[in-house]
Amino acid sequence: MSHPQIQVDGVAPDKPLDSAVISCLTLFSAMNKLKKMDLRVVAGTMCHITLEATDDGKKSKNEAKIWVKPWLNFKQLQEFKLFDDEPANASA
Repeated sequence: MSHPQIQVDGVAPDKPLDSAVISCLTLFSAMNKLKKMDLRVVAGTMCHITLEATDDGKKSKNEAKIWVKPWLNFKQLQEFKLFDDEPANASA
C-alpha cells in the first residue's frame, strides 16, 4: 500500500483497517458499481429484429437495429440491411 494516508513513516502498518474504514470502502464500492450500471441503462438498448417477407414469390430476410430508450419514449432506426434473397418455395 503506497498511498500516503495508509502509510506510517513510509511503511504500511501490519494492523487491519478499522471497521468504519472498511464500511466506508464497501459503501463506496457499491455506489461505484451502481453508477456504472446506471450509465449502461441511460444509454438504452439496441434491439436486433429479423424480418422475413415474401414479394412476388421471392422471400427476403432483413435485419433492423433499433436503439430504444423506453423511459424517454425514444426509438431510432440505426441500421436496416438485407440478408439474402431466395425463392419463396425454397426449403430452409
